[in-house]
Amino acid sequence: MGDFSLIIFDEAHRAVGNYAYVGVARRYLRRGSQMLGMTASPGSDYKKLKEVAENLGIEHIELRTENDEDVKPYISRRKMRWVVVDMPDDVKRAARKIDYMLDECLSELKKYTKQASNLSSKKLGKKVLIEIQQRMQKNLKSRGGTMYTAISVVSAAIKLAHLKDMLTSQGVEAAKKYIEKLELDKSKSAAKIRSNKMYRQVRKEILISAGKKPKLEVLKNTLIKHFESNPDGRVMIFAEYRDTIDFLISEISGIEGVKAKKFIGQAKGSGNGMSQEEQKKTLEDFRDGKFNVLVSTSIGEEGIDIPSTTLVLFYEPVPSAIRYIQRRGRTARDGMPGDVIILIMRGSRDEAYYWSSINKEKKMHRQIYKLKKELEAHAGKKIVIKKVDKKGQTKLDSFVA
Repeated sequence: MGDFSLIIFDEAHRAVGNYAYVGVARRYLRRGSQMLGMTASPGSDYKKLKEVAENLGIEHIELRTENDEDVKPYISRRKMRWVVVDMPDDVKRAARKIDYMLDECLSELKKYTKQASNLSSKKLGKKVLIEIQQRMQKNLKSRGGTMYTAISVVSAAIKLAHLKDMLTSQGVEAAKKYIEKLELDKSKSAAKIRSNKMYRQVRKEILISAGKKPKLEVLKNTLIKHFESNPDGRVMIFAEYRDTIDFLISEISGIEGVKAKKFIGQAKGSGNGMSQEEQKKTLEDFRDGKFNVLVSTSIGEEGIDIPSTTLVLFYEPVPSAIRYIQRRGRTARDGMPGDVIILIMRGSRDEAYYWSSINKEKKMHRQIYKLKKELEAHAGKKIVIKKVDKKGQTKLDSFVA
């Protein structure tokens, strides 16, 4: 490293916890050399922002948005559009029954923890339930058998909340896939769900459902219109779950002019994934025009060289400002205009996730400006911060599915 006088960290917001950037920067800082951190999506958590600043030895911040005069000449036109679709009646009925089962779980959970006292199925996210579960697991040794029962109850609630999300945000087909997994799940929490009469009704209704698929219809129509007006276009579709990606590819591959492939991460456990070679080949083929629709999980959001697209489509909103910025940044590059379409199911968690990402992006700009002022006020002085709780870095996906 002695041969370098400047090191640049791309995607600088990653420089937290044990990420490799932190160790590299620490060694480089001892030499007193210059460092530059760059990111389009620093995040809205002020603690994390300060940790990044300390880890990379940041002393000054330059903040730019698409509206700044010195940036505008280099920005391609990006048109944002949000399409809200109505939830089908059969999905609403099944979701209400899942809510009833969730409220039963929450009522039972209140016997074991005060954290559940103000919870209801109408305003409940998996994240809250996972936090309760984690606290209960810490109390296993002191409270023994009672906690085992409580953990089983909260695990059942997490599974039901996930089933509801699959049904209302992803659609009936995704809910069917998850029900298939529940039927094979040997855990006590899954057995508890299967023994519920209401669940058996929901299961029957979902498995025989052949109702409307509003998000899918919008997606199909959008692709048809896009390629009619732009035959050489490239489209990137983001979806949260691999099952959804497989479903979408099977549905859109029959559209004239559409050649679709998936782009997912490497295998986890017994699940299927793509090797690094497969990922590399897929991106090369996309860049060379061998297919024109890339359907991707979060792996396609950042850190990978993906060619600019003419359209980015979110099958569902994401509750993160970083991911929201990274996804839409896959279009309107290299001087070419691009469109972004976000699909939102009315009455589902999609609405909350959409507003969460919008508000977090606004908060991000405020927090960056606040940190900029703090750095300027303490120029030449070392920033001292408290240790960041790495629990916040845990991904929700690892607790469900």
